[in-house]
Amino acid sequence: MEKFSLKRFFFHTHLGMIIILAGLGCAGYFGYQGVFNVHQGDEEQLRANADSFANKYYNWRFQEALKYCTPESRQWLSWAATNVHQADLDILTNMAEGASHEIDHISYYDDTTAMVKMTIHNYLRMDTIGKEGRIIDRAVFKIPMVLRHNHWLVKMANLPRSEKQSRD
Repeated sequence: MEKFSLKRFFFHTHLGMIIILAGLGCAGYFGYQGVFNVHQGDEEQLRANADSFANKYYNWRFQEALKYCTPESRQWLSWAATNVHQADLDILTNMAEGASHEIDHISYYDDTTAMVKMTIHNYLRMDTIGKEGRIIDRAVFKIPMVLRHNHWLVKMANLPRSEKQSRD
């Protein structure tokens, strides 16, 4: 009787080839995930901060929204806070429920920048001409985020603007 050879088993049988190919496939896949993963931050933390920011910002709690933003975003939140009129506060006070939102999609551009697309429902849109704001049923926003010191933060270059809705 011929002695069992592991080498012969792996290289001369179909099962051996299947095992080798499966192993190479798994190693390649996990290697690809580790080497080519385009973002390094915790996606759960990104979602939590985007969620908290939206909850505060779209319910006009600008001071509380600062916690989820980069320091350079402060000027935009300060500007928004200084442009709140009594008529806006009256509308907010009389709303049956506050704004709500849902995260639709996250796009990563590199290891430190992402764009969060979210739908905002029932929010008061500020009017910059001195008129009272108006309640918007639904709008889609893209919120830019950056990874700083292992924390995802909203980076405002201006106030968030809703995307144009198609007429289809």
